Amino acid sequence: MRLREKVNDKLTKVYHDDKQMESYNMYEGKQLAIQTLTDPESPHDEEYLIMLQLWDPSTWTLTALKEVYVERSCTLGLFAGMVSSIYNVPVFLQVTIGS
Repeated sequence: MRLREKVNDKLTKVYHDDKQMESYNMYEGKQLAIQTLTDPESPHDEEYLIMLQLWDPSTWTLTALKEVYVERSCTLGLFAGMVSSIYNVPVFLQVTIGS
């Protein structure tokens, strides 16, 4: 099970088993959500939890959500490669720098 902060309809901060909730202040009116997990997980302090869905423009549908942990130091190229391997799609990465 995973305990998360809930802001409007979005799940945000993750509270892991070994973390104290000292940063959580009840008087701020924050909502908490309990997310059930199929497998136990270990804390990932140096990683972001990312939720991915693949868009299929031909059917106008999204795949089921997939959760992956990404290192905080991950580059855009490494992230694109990770998504490519998860969904078996080619990597097309174009960077544009505006002036």
